[in-house]
Amino acid sequence: MAVDHSFLTKRFLKTETLFALYSTATNLPFIECDQTTFLDQIFVFTKQETLQQYAKIFTKEHYGLRALQFPNDKYQILFDQMYAMGADTIQFIDEGAPVALSLAEVGEQSDYPELPGGIPATNPELELTAAYFMQDARRRMERTDEDQKHLRELEEEMAVNLIRSKLIVAFETSQVQGKWNPSDTSQKVGVPYIKNKEGKVFYPVYTDFFEFRRFNSGNRNLKLSITAVDYDALPKLLHKPAEAFVINPASLNLILNPDQLAEMKRRYAPDAR
Repeated sequence: MAVDHSFLTKRFLKTETLFALYSTATNLPFIECDQTTFLDQIFVFTKQETLQQYAKIFTKEHYGLRALQFPNDKYQILFDQMYAMGADTIQFIDEGAPVALSLAEVGEQSDYPELPGGIPATNPELELTAAYFMQDARRRMERTDEDQKHLRELEEEMAVNLIRSKLIVAFETSQVQGKWNPSDTSQKVGVPYIKNKEGKVFYPVYTDFFEFRRFNSGNRNLKLSITAVDYDALPKLLHKPAEAFVINPASLNLILNPDQLAEMKRRYAPDAR
């Protein structure tokens, strides 16, 4: 029997401020698979105090969490992140028990520009499996054999999606005369490396245009052009001073060097089994 959530949906959309539970491991909404419906859900609250109490369910399991506040005119940011990571449901906690609201009931996905060359606007299957893996991998805890097995399963789900995905790399093209052609190696381009607090240098890679825009939206000093590459092409792009790739630096911050890329393919590529 269908349940009418129209009243709570209207209340959700008219609330002046909401508080969402975010993962410190991914800088994305904390995601959980409902054990009954198997829907991927996030948690949103009308009161920060309620969030803090509810979060104890997960902090006891050693997940790193924080609250992120959204005024009403910024809800679209949360919706877009949910669509980008493939979340289905919002567990809305107001007064009383949580109520599951379908993402499609409360918000639409923003439009994206027409992207050339197979560049994905979003890559929800990859980002969802990566979010689950990173949330678990960055828990500070002693793991049982069962915990280790579960972590390997999450890694495999992420890796299979990563290996078969088109990924986005960026180049600085301000010195290119005319239209930039990714296959023309004679054109002079720069590589936008990033550096961490320890001084290590990485080449950023993005799972989709949403993540590229998220990381570079405030960068007005570089003319960046993007292209899609296969997983196997990544090692050829890495040059000094970069020592590894960082995938989705604004969220997952997953660092992989060429040896790790090769090992991941050896273990998880479908044709390598």
